[in-house]
Amino acid sequence: MNLPLSRLLFFTLLSLMPLNACVSSTTQLFRGDMELINVSGDSCSERETANNHIPLELVLEMNSSSGTPQIAGYFNGPEIQTGQLSGTDIIHLQVIYPDETGSVAKGHTLILSPTPDGMNGELHEKPQGTSINCYFEKAAFRLKHAASGGEAKAAFERQRKLFSAEGHYNRGQEQLKANNP
Repeated sequence: MNLPLSRLLFFTLLSLMPLNACVSSTTQLFRGDMELINVSGDSCSERETANNHIPLELVLEMNSSSGTPQIAGYFNGPEIQTGQLSGTDIIHLQVIYPDETGSVAKGHTLILSPTPDGMNGELHEKPQGTSINCYFEKAAFRLKHAASGGEAKAAFERQRKLFSAEGHYNRGQEQLKANNP
């Protein structure tokens, strides 16, 4: 059988994860750091400069019940927004942030590759024309598998709620700036 590389990587990752016969989705938690390689924008803090490392947590939920792999997840760390990721293969995931309007992808991508003890990745954020934000044009993830099952599902829910809360806060700030509380 000749599978495309993206599907082969997905099924390799699934084979590394413990699965119950009755369950068609798995949730995995990874922890490690993100090395900033290329950063741009006026809002970058002292910690958000090239060659710095930021602690990072990434949680993935993978569902293969429809025949086509569906991947959803979140990543976050200190002083950075929670990123929401989605896609059908781990080598090309779309990323959105709570301050972006709706759930329209802005061209941010994440590439993941399984390792024997976790996951490596590369984040590419696409600057949006203004330099008022901080963009990680290229950042590398080095993550170790931290948990699966209940602990990973709890982390997924925590990050989902954090993403939602950040989005509500940002929309509220926009309303206040428009004098429309």
